[in-house]
Amino acid sequence: MYVWLRHLRTAWTVAALILVALPARAWVETSLSSHVVTIDVERDGRAVVAHEILMKVRGGPLKSIELAGVDADAEVLPDATVAPAESNSAAGAGHPLVIERREDRTLRIDIDHEKGLRRGTYLFKLGYRT
Repeated sequence: MYVWLRHLRTAWTVAALILVALPARAWVETSLSSHVVTIDVERDGRAVVAHEILMKVRGGPLKSIELAGVDADAEVLPDATVAPAESNSAAGAGHPLVIERREDRTLRIDIDHEKGLRRGTYLFKLGYRT
């Protein structure tokens, strides 16, 4: 009887450790390959800032990133997308991005795809008016 209880206690401990460790299986590692910023300034001082970010993703899924240092009065442009960098056809291969400007002068960029981005190199295109 004592041996049976010891095995049951061990089985419960192993089951608890497995259940606690399940969320830790997904890991995301990103590395920035390039970040090109283009600023078009008009005569009246208004500007359009366009970002092209080439990012390598390992693991996954990558569901969001943050971009720090944007202007406090930034108005996000609606045509932001992310697409695989290896893709020859830019149309149809990308996913839309949902961008939220925060009070701490960052942009939270969410990938509007239920599975996020898996392993690969991706080109993020986004912009804002200031």
